Amino acid sequence: MYLVHALPEIAAGDPSQRVVGEINGLPDGLTGYYKRHWRHETRGCWALPHAQRPVLCFLAASREPVTVQKLIERADLEPGDVKNFIAEWREFLNEDPDTQPPRYRIYHCSFAEFLEAEEDLPWYYSQIATSALAKIPGFLSDGKS
Repeated sequence: MYLVHALPEIAAGDPSQRVVGEINGLPDGLTGYYKRHWRHETRGCWALPHAQRPVLCFLAASREPVTVQKLIERADLEPGDVKNFIAEWREFLNEDPDTQPPRYRIYHCSFAEFLEAEEDLPWYYSQIATSALAKIPGFLSDGKS
């Protein structure tokens, strides 16, 4: 994260508060970086725009890259909300360049592990599993298939 995001800002002489913060206060390791970024984004409470939390959590819970359309469906959001999220959280996401439409995933598994500790990802896992099972005709006995 430092090599890709923070050091270029420092070298350019224009470090942002969001990415770098105070030079003397850079956290050690990825977990420290994630915690500081998380505190900045959440400001001690859930101050994230309403779309960011579910998109981020669905990405963390997904085991494979996901399209914008799939994120729209899973998080029940407007396309613009998901696209804004992707633009804002770009440093934490990878785009699979070999797919059309593009697919996104969490940049590093350690960030997904960090979110596992911070959020209720089991709920997101169950939503993904239920969605997949609903596609199998007759699998769900409650008539959702």
